[in-house]
Amino acid sequence: MRYAGNVRPPPIRLKRLSFARSAAGPLLTGIRLSGTPLTGTLLAGVLLLGLAGAEPYRVKPGETLYRIALRTGLSEQTIQKANPVLRGGHTVYAGQVLNIPPKPLPPGTFRVRKGENLKKLARRLGVGEAEIRRANPQIDRRGTLNAGQVLRLPARWIAAQRKAEQVARQRAAQKKAAQQAALKKAAAKKAAAAKVAAAKATAAKVAAAKAVAAKKAKPTTHRVQFGDTFFNIARRYGINPITLQGYNPRYAGRMLEVGTVLSLVAPKPRPAAVRTVVRAAVRLSPAPALRTTTSRSAPRRSPSVWEWPVPGYGRVTSDFGWRTLDGEKELHKGIDVAAPPGTPVVAARSGRVIQAQLDRTYGWGWTVVIQHPDGWQTRYAHLSGIAVQARQLVRQGERVGAVGSTGRVTGPHLHFGLYRNWDPHNPLAVYAGGAD
Repeated sequence: MRYAGNVRPPPIRLKRLSFARSAAGPLLTGIRLSGTPLTGTLLAGVLLLGLAGAEPYRVKPGETLYRIALRTGLSEQTIQKANPVLRGGHTVYAGQVLNIPPKPLPPGTFRVRKGENLKKLARRLGVGEAEIRRANPQIDRRGTLNAGQVLRLPARWIAAQRKAEQVARQRAAQKKAAQQAALKKAAAKKAAAAKVAAAKATAAKVAAAKAVAAKKAKPTTHRVQFGDTFFNIARRYGINPITLQGYNPRYAGRMLEVGTVLSLVAPKPRPAAVRTVVRAAVRLSPAPALRTTTSRSAPRRSPSVWEWPVPGYGRVTSDFGWRTLDGEKELHKGIDVAAPPGTPVVAARSGRVIQAQLDRTYGWGWTVVIQHPDGWQTRYAHLSGIAVQARQLVRQGERVGAVGSTGRVTGPHLHFGLYRNWDPHNPLAVYAGGAD
């Protein structure tokens, strides 16, 4: 490369070198260029560039940036980066002084400094002279070196540097793994503590709720609202429907009116009246002859007069009263008793069959209606089959059919209806003794 005038390229200068010894022998561990520390992989890059700094070049007449790049073996972009005045374009003029950066050196090579010989170079690199000679056979016997001469680094120096970098990377990875493990352990400990705290808080809330519930007095009365029946009121307060009707015999077997107050507890027994017996002197005389007469007053009916129509099955799935079916409110004139298909259905009381047929008009399906004394009627609907005929006399407990799912139903059950002079009554009332 030619330089205009007496301009000479500046020598390569390293401000500071530091050495350290390891198991692999002495090696170069740090280097500074203009006060900037370079270690590890950056060191190879510094050596690769030769640390020579930029060289001034005076543009000759007729030269262009493209020709200068070809002459120096660099790209136009590299020359533009080293010369801020050229970043806006490619125009150069004769006599202009440009800074030409040094050519990149091959990997594992470096440039000799001014005034260095083999002995000084070996001391700088921390290796023996023989190792430098083996890596660079072109060095003569006297060990003469020229400033800017490119030499190869000894193999042991490169291996030691790589090993040091590998150890540093392993230590960094181990440190990072330890930090991550510590963070994970702390997070797990924090999550466990939060879980325990949440469990304690939940237990405290449950205990407080139980305490509040225990302090609340259980209601003793209920005011009837629209749609209430004995069955759903009893289910709401956990009482047997028949027991609830026994607490309120006045309303058993009737339609509940809105606003009626029902008792949820057994009525208190009234104290027996104390009668005072006064003894008085009486005169005894022969008793007159008695005439025997017959009284035909009707005895009061007891709950045992009626027999349950589905022996062995007592779960009521739909109570007597108003209900919503298919989006419309209707009066359910009876109760629905759940039982498997084919379960025998018996007459609740003795009487005469007045209807035994398949009803498709009102959705009863196979149905049996029995007329009983004292103006009572019972209906047995949705049967799978009937065992009686119209105008047939049946006794209490006699089989009249079997549970089924015919007619307007959603599943197998018995619809049991009770009427008095065809006025619908709650069938559960007669089993609680609340109706005559």
